[in-house]
Amino acid sequence: VKDIRSYTNEAWILNYTNPAAIVAEALNREFPNDKRILNICDMPAAIMVSYAQILGCEFWDLIPEYFGLNHYGWFTKIRNKQGQDLTDEIKNIILDQGITAIDPEIADDPSWQATFRNMRMLLQDNPEYLPNTYLQYYLYPETMVAKEDISNTRARQVINGREKRVFELNQRIIDSGTTANETLHADIHGRYMVRVAASLAYNVGDTYLVIVPNNGVIANLQDDAMVEVPCVLTNDGPQPFAVGKIPTFQKAMIESQLGYEKLVVDAWYEGSRQKLINALTLNRTVVNVPTAKVIVDEVLEENRDYLPQFFN
Repeated sequence: VKDIRSYTNEAWILNYTNPAAIVAEALNREFPNDKRILNICDMPAAIMVSYAQILGCEFWDLIPEYFGLNHYGWFTKIRNKQGQDLTDEIKNIILDQGITAIDPEIADDPSWQATFRNMRMLLQDNPEYLPNTYLQYYLYPETMVAKEDISNTRARQVINGREKRVFELNQRIIDSGTTANETLHADIHGRYMVRVAASLAYNVGDTYLVIVPNNGVIANLQDDAMVEVPCVLTNDGPQPFAVGKIPTFQKAMIESQLGYEKLVVDAWYEGSRQKLINALTLNRTVVNVPTAKVIVDEVLEENRDYLPQFFN
C-alpha cells in the first residue's frame, strides 16, 4: 500500500490477501484515513455459484443478504432480481440432496468437496441461516482436526495443487510468449474482482459483499469491527446496507472471533506474546490456554526471522 501511495493517492487498492479479516483490521489501523482500500473475499461468491447451480440460474441473478466477519458469516436471505425469496428453497435442497463445489478451481479438489458436503451438517445443526463454509472449523474443530494429515496439510495441498499449476502455467506462457497453446478459464474470484473494479470505476452501483468498518451497520456490534456485509459500490466507494441487530448466538460467536483478530493485530504491533496467547484462547479452534501457549511458542520460533519484534 505504501508503495502504491508513493505514486498516487487516487488508485483503488482491491485487496484479496488472506487472512482477509486480520489483514483488513491491520490496514484499517495503518491507513485509517485511506478510503480507497477495499478488502474483499470471494468465498461467499463461490458458495453462491453453487446456490445458482442448484436453482438453475446465473450467479449474477442472485442478491444476498449477509452479515459477519470474513470467513465467519451467515446468509440471512437469498433473493433473485425479481425480489423472490429463494432462501427456503436453497435450504430444502441442501438438506435433502446436499450441495457441491462447482466453481472450476475448486470443483475437483477433494478437500473443497468435503467442505461443501459439510454444509448439510451445518444447516441441520443450525437451520436459522445459510452458513459460510468456514464455520465448519469453528463449530466442529475436533472433527476437522481428526481428518488432517500432518504430512499433507491444507496449506501443503494448495502449494502442491493450485499454486503449482498456476506457476507452471505462467512459466509456459512466458517461455512460449503466447497463451494460444493453453486452455484458460475464469473462475468466480477473477470474475468477481473484475466486476467490483468496474462498479467502482464506472459508478455502476452494483451490490457486492465486501469488508468495511461496522460503524453501526450491525447495530449491536462495536463500530470498529471490520465486517463483511452487502454494499453498493460506486466511484465514491462502498455504501453498506444496514443489517440491524443480530441474534445472540451469532453475536457472541462474532465477538469471540473479533477479539481473536484484534488481539492478533495488537500482538503484531506490540510484539506481545501474551496477546497472541490471549488471541488463540478466544479462537474456537484452540480454546484452552495450555494449547495456545504451545502453538504460540512453536509459531514464533518457526517464524523468528519474520517476527523480530517478539524477540527484542
